[in-house]
Amino acid sequence: ISTNDVDDTFKIYQDTGILYVNKGADLNYEDTTEYSLEVTITDTGGLTASMDIVVHIIDVNEAPTTEYPTIFIAENSVVGTEALAGTSVQTDDVDSEEFTYRIYNNTNAN
Repeated sequence: ISTNDVDDTFKIYQDTGILYVNKGADLNYEDTTEYSLEVTITDTGGLTASMDIVVHIIDVNEAPTTEYPTIFIAENSVVGTEALAGTSVQTDDVDSEEFTYRIYNNTNAN
């Protein structure tokens, strides 16, 4: 890879010419949708050829994250008392995403 791989995102194996994602690279469609690279090949006589390639990153659906703090609520609270007003963070570029909330583990601490 001659130019434009500033973050060392990709690697070409010299024996095969296969382009791979480099170890530790972070491909994230929301940050970068494509990479334009210039690849140069050299033969045993020292002659070279270059070509430009474009690697398109495909977006995948990623799980949302939540921001729920520790909750404190009075012991004699009435039914329907709001105990939590949480926030869901959408990591994908989707205009209308629906979230479903569910309690998975309802245990008493004491």
